Amino acid sequence: MMPRSIAPTRAARHLALAALLVLAAGCRSSTGDEPLAESAACPQTFEFGNHGCARLVVVFEQPAAPLPSAYIYDVRAVSARGRDQGAPEGLAPNPAPGAVPLQLTLWQRLPEAAGDTVSMWITARLFDASGPAVTGAPLPVFAADSALRVVRFAPVGSVPATDTVHLTLRRP
Repeated sequence: MMPRSIAPTRAARHLALAALLVLAAGCRSSTGDEPLAESAACPQTFEFGNHGCARLVVVFEQPAAPLPSAYIYDVRAVSARGRDQGAPEGLAPNPAPGAVPLQLTLWQRLPEAAGDTVSMWITARLFDASGPAVTGAPLPVFAADSALRVVRFAPVGSVPATDTVHLTLRRP
């Protein structure tokens, strides 16, 4: 009786290659928050057009008090003038204590008087999610901090400077 070949079949090689490609793709952030060295410049998105970007790193630590049994972090940047100006907003997809990157895309041109800056509220909050869920009701804030910052935007194709914001979560 002839021994069976231990060489992988064509289907097994294709499956192994597909698994390798999936693993390689997983090594890169899918959020777009961490700029890669080769793509550090503000990208042109083309589908809607954009006029620049800004990069922030929000650094915060969880509060010293005992934490609720279930909680959710929220880190974001919103325009101090509100949404009606077409101002950028940034929301970290899965924030955790430490350094949280935020990338902001400028979807409309800024008014001539603004130059290349927008005043923005940078906030970090810890919500208490240990109670019963109530549809339509916001979660209670366990700890929070915010800072008003002037954020400078770089034009498409330019590399924006990264601004670091330090926040200290405190109980209200």
